[in-house]
Amino acid sequence: MFKSLSLSLVLALAAASAPVLAADATPNQVYEAARSGHLAQAQQMINQVLRDHPQSGEAHYVAAEVNARMGNLALARQHLADARRLEPGLPFASQGSVQRLERQLGGTSMLPGNNLTENARNTVGTQPQARHFPWGWLLLLFG
Repeated sequence: MFKSLSLSLVLALAAASAPVLAADATPNQVYEAARSGHLAQAQQMINQVLRDHPQSGEAHYVAAEVNARMGNLALARQHLADARRLEPGLPFASQGSVQRLERQLGGTSMLPGNNLTENARNTVGTQPQARHFPWGWLLLLFG
């Protein structure tokens, strides 16, 4: 009897805590809030994730990106350093994403294999295109 009561209590507690565990935002939800211009909401979401998962390298990386976007560069650098310490190599992030964040933070990666030539080779097509004279508009105007 005591055993079944204990099992029932454990199952009830597990069921009650499931919504709490699922309450944290996913990286995609944080990014979507930031892309939509809701930076304060994205900041709140990632802060909650960090409170619940302080040892998550991915959470620190997302926090670095959100803080960089908000202009909190010192805090973004700290979160990026924490992400690297917790998960060396940042396996959850694309190399291009990491390089863009590093450029935004004003630094380049000091990790082996990340020299300037390699960075340039990996970011082809990600840099803004040079502006050209709008010949099409000029022809339309004279037409």
